[in-house]
Amino acid sequence: MPSAHRSSLPVKRRRQAGPSDEGTPESESFYRELFETSRDGIAHLDMEGRFVDANPAFLGFVGYPSVESIRGLTFEAIVPPEYLPENRFVEKQTSEHGHSSLAQKEYIRKDDERFLARIGSWPRRNALGTPIGTWVVALDITRRRPRPPG
Repeated sequence: MPSAHRSSLPVKRRRQAGPSDEGTPESESFYRELFETSRDGIAHLDMEGRFVDANPAFLGFVGYPSVESIRGLTFEAIVPPEYLPENRFVEKQTSEHGHSSLAQKEYIRKDDERFLARIGSWPRRNALGTPIGTWVVALDITRRRPRPPG
């Protein structure tokens, strides 16, 4: 069956149609490549809000050199103190509604420099549908902000 037709079948039937190859959306490498090459920052947090994984774009936004250097830090470590109440509201919204509305606010890089980002989040769930963490997608929009005259 040609791959163009196979992709229109329900997921269960596609899996039965034959083994995945590297270029098909159902292959793990396909999604790993998407994660690693996305220009949007993507991070996975555990249920306590600690970083588990982050793609190179997210690491670049926050100024950490590797996943190992951010793993275990909480998301609140990159949130300025004045935004913590809003951040907790977004966490509650994500938990109650299954996603957050897009938020635009400042975050803190490792070197304490602030950057402006547009960010959204939704729960990561296991096969039974139980929340096991949070996905966060961020876009650094610092350059889009008008600079003060000077």
